[in-house]
Amino acid sequence: MKHWRESLGGLLGVVGESSLADLVQRAEVRVRESAEVRRKRTDGELAVRQLRSNLDAAQREQRKNETDLGEWRTLWGNAIAGLPVSEFADPVAVHEVVKMIDAVFAASEEMARLQYRIDAMRADEANFIEAVRGLSSRAGRNELVDNDALLVIGRLQEMSRLAQTNETRATGVITGQAREQQKVSDAENAVVRYEKALNELRSEAQTETASLIPDAIRANQKRLELVGRIDGHRTALAGSCGNLPLNDFVAQVIAADLDLLPSALERVREEIGTLEDKKATFTSERDAIDKEFQVREAAVALRTASCEKESAAARIEALTAEYIEQQLGSTLLAKAMALYREKHQDPLLKRAGEYFATLTCGAFVGLAIDEDENQRVLKGIRAQGGTHLDLDAMSDGTRDQLFLALRLAYIENYCENTAVCPVILDDVLMAFDDERTAATLCALQELSRKTQVLVFTHHEHHVALANAALGAGGYRLHELVTPSLAAA
Repeated sequence: MKHWRESLGGLLGVVGESSLADLVQRAEVRVRESAEVRRKRTDGELAVRQLRSNLDAAQREQRKNETDLGEWRTLWGNAIAGLPVSEFADPVAVHEVVKMIDAVFAASEEMARLQYRIDAMRADEANFIEAVRGLSSRAGRNELVDNDALLVIGRLQEMSRLAQTNETRATGVITGQAREQQKVSDAENAVVRYEKALNELRSEAQTETASLIPDAIRANQKRLELVGRIDGHRTALAGSCGNLPLNDFVAQVIAADLDLLPSALERVREEIGTLEDKKATFTSERDAIDKEFQVREAAVALRTASCEKESAAARIEALTAEYIEQQLGSTLLAKAMALYREKHQDPLLKRAGEYFATLTCGAFVGLAIDEDENQRVLKGIRAQGGTHLDLDAMSDGTRDQLFLALRLAYIENYCENTAVCPVILDDVLMAFDDERTAATLCALQELSRKTQVLVFTHHEHHVALANAALGAGGYRLHELVTPSLAAA
């Protein structure tokens, strides 16, 4: 045993006495170290073989690339053979040369178009000059043919205006002359009519001359006045004749005995008095009957009105009960529909409503889809009263906030369920006031915890609002400088 322990100690390089357990432990450590060294050596050899293999592949790829480069240089030399560049020119320089050639061709084509337009303008000028000379000849102004066309046109325009003025004046004179001739003709016709009427009047008045017509007119007026007075007397007498014609009444008066007339008048007066008394009695009885009839009619109308009132009250009560039932049913149905929609609301719509409430600073509490004429319409729910507001009734800024809330909710849902994508917003805060701009920046900061959010704006005061709402560490500011400003 001692021999084996000394041999094991010699192999392990242990000097001095050591226990067997210590030697065994050291031997196990030495074995593990040897195994680790062998494993590392094996891994190193594998890595060397892999590197050699990679080196060979890289060398083959290099040779292939050199071959491809040679072929490409050949093709490149053939391709640029017609260009004013060397065969070793790089593609960037060749591209610049091609651009210059294209610019030259474009300038040449533009010059050709301009030359064509110039030729057309010259042809138009020649035609114009020829037309002006023709107008001068037709106008009888041959002395203007050899002058400048523009001066000739000006002179012809003056002549045309003068001719138009003279023509207008001549037309006015002719029209005035025609009017005066018409007046003369009308006057002559009137004289003929008046003479004819005067002759007819003279014949009717039976006068020899027209100067006697006024005397005849006055005599006729006198006659008409007398006839009128006679007719008045006849009318007055007809009122005193009872129902008899005037001629019969006159005949009776002539035939009557005037001595018996006073007694007859007395009897007539007595009969008139008796008739007057009967008339008064009958009038009193009639008034009493009318009063009794009015009382009875009022009683009947009162009973009828009472019955109608009771019937109307009963109908009103029935209609009121029916209206209350229908109103309660409608209210309960609306609340049930609202609760059902709220319970089964689309999560995306719900999240959009939360964003909308944030962006509007609590002016709205959410979104809802209502049935409007058999169509589903998106509306905003106001915080005051809970009324549903249509998009047409919202301001432009509130509508922009609603559309932004829908987009943010969709992007958030897409990032959570599909894939994370960056959000780029360009001047979305342009129509927002400062309060809602700050609320929108806070909502975008919350969304930035789930994805990257980039907001472009050219309004400098948005930076101050971001500092106040998010703090200096709540966002990163990148100022974009245009090339013109950078050069300045």
